[in-house]
Amino acid sequence: MLDHSRSGILWVSGLSRLLHPILDASHTRNRRTSPPNSSCLPGTRTEVIRKISCWATASLSDQPQHILWVFGYAGCGKSAIAQAAADLLAEARRLGASFFFFRGSGDRTRITRLAPTIASQIAATIPGTEQLIATALRTYPGLLEPTTSPLFQFKHLVYDPIRVAAWSSHRPHEGFKTFIIIIDGLDECEDKEEVAEFVWDLIAFFQQNPNTPLRFLVTSRVEEHLHRRLHNSEQVCLLNLVHQTSDKDIAAALDALIEDARRSRVFSTTNEWLSPENKQALVHHIGGSFIFLGTIMKFLFDQDCTDGLSPFERLPVALNMDPGFDSMYSEILGRSCHLPHFFPILNTVALSQQPLSIAVVADLVDISVVSVTSILVRLHSILQVPGDDFTPITLWHTSFRDFLCSERRSGSLFSSPSHHRRLAYQCISLTARSIHCRSSASVEYA
Repeated sequence: MLDHSRSGILWVSGLSRLLHPILDASHTRNRRTSPPNSSCLPGTRTEVIRKISCWATASLSDQPQHILWVFGYAGCGKSAIAQAAADLLAEARRLGASFFFFRGSGDRTRITRLAPTIASQIAATIPGTEQLIATALRTYPGLLEPTTSPLFQFKHLVYDPIRVAAWSSHRPHEGFKTFIIIIDGLDECEDKEEVAEFVWDLIAFFQQNPNTPLRFLVTSRVEEHLHRRLHNSEQVCLLNLVHQTSDKDIAAALDALIEDARRSRVFSTTNEWLSPENKQALVHHIGGSFIFLGTIMKFLFDQDCTDGLSPFERLPVALNMDPGFDSMYSEILGRSCHLPHFFPILNTVALSQQPLSIAVVADLVDISVVSVTSILVRLHSILQVPGDDFTPITLWHTSFRDFLCSERRSGSLFSSPSHHRRLAYQCISLTARSIHCRSSASVEYA
């Protein structure tokens, strides 16, 4: 007897190979190696998540807006909220697909593979779509070519399969529930013009097909090419995180991070070092920025720092940190920039086209792994430094790359484009040496 559940899995698996999706783009990715590494701390963002859940699960008659735009400044927790919403909706079997853009992460910075990646996920989550997607691939042989318009891909791989599957459902008594597609960090996609066209086309699709049981949750910073199209459309529900981040959220997150540090025995189990007055001052100083909160906590509990200070002794320094990211980055980098190999290591991490491991950075800079590690451990408050030599080093936030690549902002810490030439020469050297050797991760990058 044919096992239909197993045959269905094999069918979707075969379709996935054809679509060639980006495997580390969804909410199920390993966030340490495929950032953003964001999650809502216990007791935080509950009201925002409640609002998103109500919008997502409401009937189309009660909530006709198909698009929810969650927007705010860098570091206000957009990706953490998107991750929490994806986890919640996946548990409720309402999540169709998710895609997390992130600058400096190869294909996740471009729109080229967005539609195929979304399509591969909905084939597994939305009943009846997999055969319709396969039919579209047979009907349009060039559908997956890079030269094909992303709008054409979305129409035939995402919109039409969901729309047709909904209306041809053989379970009318059960209905066809509304599914949600989450796209996080849309502003981090480098293809600005194509993104603007995609948003315009998305709005037009829902205007023409208002009863399609599909919704999009989009998060981004406020950038002109997105604001112009999303801000005034009747199809778009707006959620401004500037108005949704309270001192209560920051205080709850602060408590959770301190408790985590206590359990990890980073400092004494007593909480006397942080008086109610100091805690209130810290919450006020953080000013609603979750990334600033995270950086301050890493600074306070930095075990690799050689200053010999306790969290209590570092607290006055933390309270004097400028919450603007540029000053914060300058403060952290300034403590280590005098060390040997600091700038070649920093520039290689900042300017690489994709996240690199410690071993690859060592090869590209032509120094030992130990030398690379000795620098990176001092920067763990702004870099995610892995516990081995082969897992990629990633940024806590893409604003760090922006800072290093702007001479006006970073001054003497500027990652000059001239480093690209040195990097290119080293890549050529590695490639030449590999002719008579086994391939490695460094050679593959070169």
